[in-house]
Amino acid sequence: MRQLVITSPITLPNNPTLNVLIVLFRITRLKENGLIKKWLDEYYPRNVCADSDKIKGGQVATLPDIAGGLILFSFGILMAVLCLLMEICVNKRHFIMNWLSINI
Repeated sequence: MRQLVITSPITLPNNPTLNVLIVLFRITRLKENGLIKKWLDEYYPRNVCADSDKIKGGQVATLPDIAGGLILFSFGILMAVLCLLMEICVNKRHFIMNWLSINI
């Protein structure tokens, strides 16, 4: 097995642009040598769910299946409209004056 030796100086120059270029160059070297691909293959195995026998057709969502989500969404919209109406009623004068000043 071939070993890869990465040399790095103890200190980097005090130039941020040069530091970025050095880091990008080192990442490019790691990619060219195949280390990044090796690490990704080692820690993120592929084809975990690729068995075609286990994959089945999806089921169509019907209204009873999503009724809970629709009820919660409707409740949120209703609460937002009620809060807006309360804000308009409490600050009626300020709301009308601001609306008129914007639209004139």
